[in-house]
Amino acid sequence: MPFSTALAARLRNPPKAYRPIPFWSWNEDLTVAETRRQIAEMDRVGIGGYFMHARGGLQTAYMGEDWMANIAAGIDEARERGMGAWAYDENGWPSGFGDGRVNGRGEAFQQKYLRYDAVECECERDDGRGITHVRLMDGRLLQFYFDVNPYYVDTLDPAVTEAFLDDIYHSYSETFAADFGKAMPGFFTDEPQVSRNGIPWSLTLPDRYRDAYGEDLLPLLPELFLPVGQFGRTRYRFWLLVQELFVTCFTQKIHDWCEERGAQLTGHMVLEETLLSQITSNGAVMPHYEFFHVPGMDWLGRHIDPPTTPIQVASVAHQTGRRQILSETFALTGWNVSFEELKWMFDWQMVRGVTQLCQHLEGYSLRGIRKRDYPPSMFFQQPWWDDQYRLFNDAVSRVGMLLSDGDVRADVLVIHPQSSAWLQFDCGDNGDIHNLFNDFMSVTRCLEGAQVQFHYGDERILRRHGSASGRLLRVGTQQYRAVVVPSVDTLAASTIALLSAFAEEGGTLVWAGRLPTSIDGAADDRIAELTGMGQRAASVESVPGALPEPIMRGLVVDRHTGESLTSVAATCRHFDREQAGVPCRFWFFANADAEAGHDARITLPGRSVARLAQEDGTVVALPGDTHADRVTFDCRFEPGGSVAVFVADEE
Repeated sequence: MPFSTALAARLRNPPKAYRPIPFWSWNEDLTVAETRRQIAEMDRVGIGGYFMHARGGLQTAYMGEDWMANIAAGIDEARERGMGAWAYDENGWPSGFGDGRVNGRGEAFQQKYLRYDAVECECERDDGRGITHVRLMDGRLLQFYFDVNPYYVDTLDPAVTEAFLDDIYHSYSETFAADFGKAMPGFFTDEPQVSRNGIPWSLTLPDRYRDAYGEDLLPLLPELFLPVGQFGRTRYRFWLLVQELFVTCFTQKIHDWCEERGAQLTGHMVLEETLLSQITSNGAVMPHYEFFHVPGMDWLGRHIDPPTTPIQVASVAHQTGRRQILSETFALTGWNVSFEELKWMFDWQMVRGVTQLCQHLEGYSLRGIRKRDYPPSMFFQQPWWDDQYRLFNDAVSRVGMLLSDGDVRADVLVIHPQSSAWLQFDCGDNGDIHNLFNDFMSVTRCLEGAQVQFHYGDERILRRHGSASGRLLRVGTQQYRAVVVPSVDTLAASTIALLSAFAEEGGTLVWAGRLPTSIDGAADDRIAELTGMGQRAASVESVPGALPEPIMRGLVVDRHTGESLTSVAATCRHFDREQAGVPCRFWFFANADAEAGHDARITLPGRSVARLAQEDGTVVALPGDTHADRVTFDCRFEPGGSVAVFVADEE
């Protein structure tokens, strides 16, 4: 396969823009000389940049003169070495409190939680935190009030984010603005959130709710907790507003600040994994990814699953044309984690769209309790640093570079059911939310097991970027030939209009679970018109068979016995002649089974196939059988292993 010499050179030595950017834990008394020495160590083992991250143990005054001197040294070294010196925007985490300066401005700036008690009579609270009293139809009187977390901030209030930008971001801008987007590419924001302790509250919510819906929120507060009144409608509206305020008042505001100054924003949200975990902490995570220049995720611990986290961030990144997707990963995998396990966990993420590794973490020092900080510390203190780490960094950078540079063309869109989870959430047993998530995961796993290329569709992203024409549903830069709707209870009116137009144009619409009965959280018979379109899958397992035949002919991964190899996931990137020397597709396959290896037979559209050796970047032709413009080849998946190949339409 006549690859271009430029691509061959990049595979041998991937540019630093694609290389890992670890959390560099500044947890000691910093000195400029030591800071420079540690950067040289990173450069030597194939690391492309670093997040300068204040953490527990820091002895140098945060944002003080010596801190800024070390930031300047980090930027200077990055400039000289072609690396990236990124600022981490907080002293610890979650981002937003500005080392205590923002929440220190008073209760109006601090995080709040909605609470209620049953009471005998209306009375004022001594702490002044009462909101309202509401009497239920059964005669009970409920007093609503808010608790305060003085250690974090109200991320639903734009004035709070402005204070955060003033206290932290502007301080960097005053000194280093000329390096933004260059030696100092931008900022990492870490785990911003609206609540970790129940339903969030903000002093701004009553007015914002009235502005959005033309009705008062306070009389409706019982419906957030109890199945009274039009609770589905109220919960939908409340959480939709929380989502909207968090996106526009925090994430988008920081993104726009960076955009205006030529800096990039990266980082990740918190509790991305499940429908339930996302609600109180974010409302929903996917809408935020639109406002990251490098969208990111977090993965803690020595495990894989559920796949929602990487698929969510990759879906929005691909739909909005973002090329690189970051993952902060390996925290809490322990000091004895092996390279095989590290590769297994990161392959599992890359095959779902992640392109760039952020190792958690590198300790400036391991003195005393610092060595207990979410280990391992993957830095010069390790015995394998000199001999083995470069090989690992090179391997993940090669695959990440190809996943970044190639074009993504997914065939199937799966509607994300987060808004249905809002209806179930009551801050108690939360109704049917776990079954809703399990149904969603069943569809996800079924498509992955059949190696179908798909994305999730967030309803806010669909409203902003979706359109339908010519049997295709377009979302930003992506276009889909089929839409699968898992079990949902409600859909947004904008989603219904989009799916109706898609089905009327002749697009393939598949219902793969219980049908929705409400629009925007309110029961509405008009939704029957949409649910009568498309086709109803007899079971989740039958969903792949309901997709258009060209989709299912695209890829087959099975054992030599003909049995499907469902533990292997796949992703594809398209390269043109100018990029690669020959038009081709790059396929990356990862085996989730860490216990057993598998001999596989893979069939793909194309006429020739070559394997990428991830360990050194060489590309070697593979023997394959070609028939009717499809090529079949044999390969071996080791336990937790991966296979990377190029497939071309030319001999």
